[in-house]
Amino acid sequence: MKYAHNVYSDKTHSATSTMEKETQILDVTKFPGLVYYMPCPKSPHGVDVTPDGESIVASGKLAAVIPVFSYKKMLDAIDKKTYDGMVAGNLPVLKYEAVLRGEVKKPGLGPLHTEFDDKGFAYTTMFVSSEVVKWKVDNPEIIDRAPVFYSPGPLIHPVRRF
Repeated sequence: MKYAHNVYSDKTHSATSTMEKETQILDVTKFPGLVYYMPCPKSPHGVDVTPDGESIVASGKLAAVIPVFSYKKMLDAIDKKTYDGMVAGNLPVLKYEAVLRGEVKKPGLGPLHTEFDDKGFAYTTMFVSSEVVKWKVDNPEIIDRAPVFYSPGPLIHPVRRF
């Protein structure tokens, strides 16, 4: 199998491609402490981080909530080895409650991706219920919702309606 290895040049504003036959594979099970799993309910899809780096929003596209994880709590759980088990032999799964900062309750159906504005709000696309939901990052509660007439995926810019 071949793949194209693309390298972008700032000088020429274009990319060059070389066709490759192999790629280097990193087996994370051979490097303990490199990878940790953070549980995300019901078919994880998008993971987005607030501009300050403190909150990690994980969308499970079949979940009834949007979990908002804390980066600081995640580091603390890693330091204290607050695990809920292991996968693939030696990859720790962090305990959900130990890393959770809060949950957005009843956001809609099919949360996919979240973007953030400079006023402390988050905007999450809902794939199944075809809407964008606005919620408060500091206190994860729904503020507003805007129906859309297509199945949204990632947002390019927050919806102007808000």
